[in-house]
Amino acid sequence: MGINSPTLVTLLAQYEAEHALMRKLVLPQETRHRLTEWHGGYRWFASENVVCLEKVRLVRARQRVDQLTAA
Repeated sequence: MGINSPTLVTLLAQYEAEHALMRKLVLPQETRHRLTEWHGGYRWFASENVVCLEKVRLVRARQRVDQLTAA
C-alpha cells in the first residue's frame, strides 16, 4: 500500500455509506442468525467492534484493483 492509500477503517466506512439502504432492509446478523441460516450475500453486525471478514476481503480487493488501474 502506498503512502496515500486510505486506511481499512476509511474503506469500511465508505463501504457502509454505499450500503446504508441495505442496513435498513436487512436484519443485523446477531438477530438474523436465530431466524435463518446465512448463505452468502449482504450481512452486517450491529456490534461496532465486529467486522465481517468477507467485507474486509472485498474492500481490500477493490483497493488493489483501484491501485492497479491508477498505475
